[in-house]
This record gives sequence, C-alpha cells and structure tokens, in this order.
Amino acid sequence: MTRMSDLSLEEIRHALTTARRLGISEVRLSKGEETFRARLAPDWEEEPELTEAPSSQTAGPLRKAVTAPVVGYFRPGPQWILEGDVEQGKPLAEVTALGLSNEVRSAMKGRLVELLAEDGDPVEYGQILGWVEE
Repeated sequence: MTRMSDLSLEEIRHALTTARRLGISEVRLSKGEETFRARLAPDWEEEPELTEAPSSQTAGPLRKAVTAPVVGYFRPGPQWILEGDVEQGKPLAEVTALGLSNEVRSAMKGRLVELLAEDGDPVEYGQILGWVEE
C-alpha cells in the first residue's frame, strides 16, 4: 500500500512563493510525519557585482557569470541555445526544482559567449552556467 504524502505540492509551492515575495531565505514545513526544508537564493537583482572571468590577459571585456539560482535541473531557453546578444534581466534559461521553475537571468546587457550547462544537467546553487560579456 502506498502512503499519500502529508505535504502537497501546492502547499510547498505556496510556501516558497510567499517566502520569495517576503524576502525570507529559509523555509521549513512540517505536516504529520513529513518535513520539507528549502533555502532560497537571493534574486538576481540583489547581486549587482560584476565578476571578471579568469583570463590570461590583464585587460579585456568585462564578463559576468550566469549562475544557477537554486539546486535543480537545468533547462535552456531559446535565447540560451542561440549564443548572442542578451538584455539585462531577460530570462535565458530555467532551473527546475521540486516541480518549480526558477528563471536564470543575465545580470548585465551583453553577449552570451560561453555555455557551460546542457539540457537536463543537474546544477548546484551558484554554479556557473555560462558567461555574458560586455
């Protein structure tokens, strides 16, 4: 006999959406014998710092890493598949975790120059998925 989960996907989704909207970074839900915990990543807008990619050159175009917002599975969007120009804040891809899609966005306007993740790859929070160059 299979046991029905005490926590429904809808309850988890609602808790995560509410926490993100209120700026809460950790969620813990308990119902019956079930416990769910999650740590939410900060929104892409809260990480304005620019990071240069490792390079043998001392000067060159500014590069910003495109990182995974949560732990999950990578799914490219149409703009990710076609390397090229991107707008700041425009969704490039998504990371799916617990049935929830989390958009991967560019923190700066530029050109998508390097892709490090492929469709279905498991990714960690903060993992570099690609690079956008000024």
